[in-house]
Amino acid sequence: MNRNTFKCLLLAFILFCLINIGNLAVAYSEEIPLIPLRDFFRNPEQYSFSLSPKGDYFAFLAPWKNRLNIFVQKVNETESKRITSVTDRDLAGYFWASNNRIVYLRDQAGEENFHLFAVNIDGSKPIELTPFPGVRAEVVNPLKENDREMII
Repeated sequence: MNRNTFKCLLLAFILFCLINIGNLAVAYSEEIPLIPLRDFFRNPEQYSFSLSPKGDYFAFLAPWKNRLNIFVQKVNETESKRITSVTDRDLAGYFWASNNRIVYLRDQAGEENFHLFAVNIDGSKPIELTPFPGVRAEVVNPLKENDREMII
């Protein structure tokens, strides 16, 4: 095979590949729909699952009225109970303070001065633990062995 024949075959092969890649791209785009941009920025259906200290319950964050709230569910049951009713801003996080109480962080005014709140797992006795204006609370150590204290 001479040099010109080799160049012609190589060029034909390259053109064949380019044509087939173009056809593959068209077929690929027709088979798989585009993901809407809003799907990248919406809240997940459920996430941040956490098991209670004794393992009887688990908690998770899920949207309620377009804001992330805490739900609690007994292990091996199908019904969950929403224990917070926040509608202005998503909750920033939560943890189990004891087997019957959950502590969570919340920004109420959008200034990122998070405050600490606590609520029983049945939704009763909600309380703000850091009711100080202009102060940002952060949990340093939840002290899992101690149900009555934490370092904030």
